[in-house]
Amino acid sequence: MSFWSDLKSRKLVQWTLAYLAGAWLMMQLVDVLADRWPVPLGLQRGVDVVLLVGLFVAVVLAWYHGEQGRQRVSGPELLIIAALLAVGGGVVALLGPRELADEEEGASWPFGTASSVADDRPVLAVLPFANQSPAEDDAYFTDGMHQDVLTHLSKVGDLTVLALPAVDDYRDTDLSVAEIAAALGATAVLVGSVWRAGDQVRIDTQLIDPTTDRNLWVETYTRRLEAENVFAVQTEVAQRVAQALEVTLSPEEEQRIAMRPTESLAAYDLYLKGREAYQRYEDEENDEAIRLYRSALDLDSEYALAWAGLADAFAQRVCCFGHPLAWADSAVQYARRAVELEPELAEAHKALGLAYTVQERRRAALDANLRAVELDPNHIGAVNNTGSEHLLLGQIDEAIPWFRRAVRLAPNHLFPRVYLVNTYTALMMEQEATDWLESVLDLEPQRREGQILWAEQALAGGDVDGGLRKAEEVVRETPDDPMAWIGAAEVAYMAGDFERAVAWSQESVRLSPENALRNSKYGNETLLGLSLVASGDSAGGRDVLRTAMEDYAQRIEEGAEHAQFRWVVAAAHAVLGEEEEALEWLERAYEAGFRSIRLAQNTPALDGLRDDPRFDEWMARLEADVAAMRERVIQEERAAGLR
Repeated sequence: MSFWSDLKSRKLVQWTLAYLAGAWLMMQLVDVLADRWPVPLGLQRGVDVVLLVGLFVAVVLAWYHGEQGRQRVSGPELLIIAALLAVGGGVVALLGPRELADEEEGASWPFGTASSVADDRPVLAVLPFANQSPAEDDAYFTDGMHQDVLTHLSKVGDLTVLALPAVDDYRDTDLSVAEIAAALGATAVLVGSVWRAGDQVRIDTQLIDPTTDRNLWVETYTRRLEAENVFAVQTEVAQRVAQALEVTLSPEEEQRIAMRPTESLAAYDLYLKGREAYQRYEDEENDEAIRLYRSALDLDSEYALAWAGLADAFAQRVCCFGHPLAWADSAVQYARRAVELEPELAEAHKALGLAYTVQERRRAALDANLRAVELDPNHIGAVNNTGSEHLLLGQIDEAIPWFRRAVRLAPNHLFPRVYLVNTYTALMMEQEATDWLESVLDLEPQRREGQILWAEQALAGGDVDGGLRKAEEVVRETPDDPMAWIGAAEVAYMAGDFERAVAWSQESVRLSPENALRNSKYGNETLLGLSLVASGDSAGGRDVLRTAMEDYAQRIEEGAEHAQFRWVVAAAHAVLGEEEEALEWLERAYEAGFRSIRLAQNTPALDGLRDDPRFDEWMARLEADVAAMRERVIQEERAAGLR
């Protein structure tokens, strides 16, 4: 009998095809389970190896037993199967423990720090410098020197330099350098002190290996207090630290680090005071920052950093302190002036990005922030804002790596984690969103942002009463925060408690009459109108909605790219019974990047559209887009060892 006849009689082809079909089904099952449960990557690969070895075992069994009536197990057959199993076991033994160990090494994510992101670059923590000046009022100068040294170092692409908010938490701490480094995941720590008196300044610096408590580099600089000397010291510290950490600076990095922002020590002094006031993030302090920045520019009209600071302060007036949108025009103007003066200044591009964000010019804001990160890879403001712009443009999968990067730069701070909760929620990845929410609540249990997210998660999980209780607790504890009231009102509206939604959105409008929409789902005036209609006050609600719709339509006409504006107009049309207009605006929202499946599925505002096949088709496109992005995120995270 020929070989081909043997194949046919023993049904070898049929056995092989049947086995391949079964193995493919098994692999799909494992893949589905891995998407929903924390199945270790080592176990997944172990299954693949077992199935591959099983193919050869199946072929051997088919050869010896495929022909009907041949059931006796022969010696050669046993030897072949034993050899195959031994090879497969060896491969699993080699791969399994290593992959499992890799996963255990990163198992603390998202709660850990050092193991959060696979990155072999040195991680540097520049701790706040000690003020040793005789005058306590000179603390601002010490803090300014600290921040500028940190900023110089953050421009080095081969370093991960922890952000100012991360290290500032360890001001006046009793913890040791080793303990701080362990908490932040730092592999090197720079400490220092500043003494300033009369026309003299002394800066002591010390670079420490926290694992051995050994000095990697120590230097004391005593100089005459002049702008040239101050900036030269900052440059030299950055260069010497990079050298001690065996990091090579590119020519472009050398040039950026050596940049002297002004020749006027007095202007620099005013700038430091202005930056300190700005970073308190309070309305009156922001006004003081504007005054100080302007005073610095009076002394040096080409001081690009002061122009960038002024732009940031004007943008903050709008996005944080409820001032009219017109202030953002000045922010754009000042930021452009900074870029014109110093095209290689990351702070200028970041300020321009923030100004565009306030104007809802999403793509321009993204481009500006990307340029800022190119110039300063460790600029947490630009990194986080880049993720935010991707998210608001509907590029949800592209947002996640940026927010993870921001967490790495400031592992002990809240907002990058809050963004990750929202981003994973948008991707309908509930377990990941829950994990990140737990990390938010672990960090700052009482913050409004985390509490509102908890209430929303409770609603999504069916705990309506729990969500409403939490929302009421938030407004009771933060009665002066308009975003707390609008967040609570959104929870009440989604829960169908329209009376509370009316009362809480009314309070948000009272506290922020500029119709705050940033970081909210509807905008406070629109939410008030939706809630009034739902609660039975149809006439009052319609009037509020018409006014809000006109406002949003005007903003869109002026170039606002915010998808949420279009979504809000669609929701208002739907509640007003204007179905065709509502569907048209939903399409516009989709084109602008709206991809919030949970909101579209659960909002009462769209209940009147749910029987329309066109709405079903719109939802299907949303779900298909999000599913594709979700799959990309899963694959990228597996490749990065995060799953």
